[in-house]
Amino acid sequence: MGETGRDAVEGQSEVNSQMESLEATIERLERHIDRLPEKLSAVLRPPVPSGDDKSKEAVALTPLAGRIRSFNDRVVTMEDKTKVLLDNIEL
Repeated sequence: MGETGRDAVEGQSEVNSQMESLEATIERLERHIDRLPEKLSAVLRPPVPSGDDKSKEAVALTPLAGRIRSFNDRVVTMEDKTKVLLDNIEL
């Protein structure tokens, strides 16, 4: 069975809706994680600069793949921030 034009449009609309929802969730998580250092400052060691240079080569992606990569990069950044906080907590 082939997909009709209407089905394709509805499917794209669903994908866009889910991507917007994911982006809103990522933005909320980023705000919460960005507040942690201030809230935990009394129990954190001073940060140690890392020498990591995580530069990536630019690769041509479709708009959807580019958006997904952007979301992934943001989640990885939040993961890194969380790891640093966990490593620096002194309890």
